[in-house]
Amino acid sequence: MQNESKRAGGKPSKWYFNLTTQVLVAMCLGALAGWLFPQIGAVLKPFAELFIKMVKMVIGPLVFLMVVAGISGMGDLKKVGRVGVKAVIYFEVVTTVALVIGLVAGNLFHPGSHMSPPTPTESQRAVVEKFSGIAKEHSVLEFFLNIVPDNVFGAFVHADVLQIMFFAVLFGAAILAIGEKGRKIEETIDRLSAALFGVIAIVIRYAPIAAFSAMAFTVGAFGLSSLGSLALLVLSTYVAMAFFVFVVLGVVARLYGFRLLKFLSYIKEEILIMLSTSNSESVLPRLMEKIRSSGAPSRSSRWSCLPGTPSIRTALPFTTSEYLVGSRHEI
Repeated sequence: MQNESKRAGGKPSKWYFNLTTQVLVAMCLGALAGWLFPQIGAVLKPFAELFIKMVKMVIGPLVFLMVVAGISGMGDLKKVGRVGVKAVIYFEVVTTVALVIGLVAGNLFHPGSHMSPPTPTESQRAVVEKFSGIAKEHSVLEFFLNIVPDNVFGAFVHADVLQIMFFAVLFGAAILAIGEKGRKIEETIDRLSAALFGVIAIVIRYAPIAAFSAMAFTVGAFGLSSLGSLALLVLSTYVAMAFFVFVVLGVVARLYGFRLLKFLSYIKEEILIMLSTSNSESVLPRLMEKIRSSGAPSRSSRWSCLPGTPSIRTALPFTTSEYLVGSRHEI
């Protein structure tokens, strides 16, 4: 793995230039600013949202380029199929395990059990009825039909990752099918990927400001005392996540001779950014870049890490949050 604490000239950078240090200091200063100046902290939310929007801006093109490059670079559709099937099975099994762990954690900690349910307003009832109606209208068949975009550009406009991936798989397969004629397209895809990672490197430097703003807004808007009722939810979620990472992924890593702790240390900056912004999408592009530069097989790792990441990263928080919502609204 490359040492990112070095500058372009090869000399080690000062500790205060390290992104991990900057994000940690920004989180502490943000919490302090929100506590001392709550009115100022409460209006800093747009600065955190700006960072998330900038990251989401590149996710669609990144998914497309990585999937196309991964498929076209393998040179064999049968090999693509084998890797794809293995990736889908792995993510399906691991996501199911994550859901079970989340349910067990919710049953053990019972987040929200000490909260008194508020009386819902008419507008809140209308919103619930609206979304429940939408959920009933969508069948499994409609879900699969919606994977195919009505318009390719519309998939990018609406940042629909499944639709983008569907088109990317077809595009990558087409490049493989045309043989040598697709080499120039593949080289162009690689150049565009390099340029896109350059954009990500620029955006990620804004992370300390986003971390400061997110913490200041959270503390300024809700206060330290008001967050106490949510502490049990956070605790149960983090305990479940720790069990999942160190036990479940630890077993997987041991089976394949993979050093999990070393990898977690390698992505510590991304972990801090995710925790401070409460958004895992904010680190996905940078995480993919690190995986690519860590020595993993570049072609397969480019796209096999994409299909299941949304389901895995939301399985644990969603299941533990269900207990909080159920207790709060007496469901």
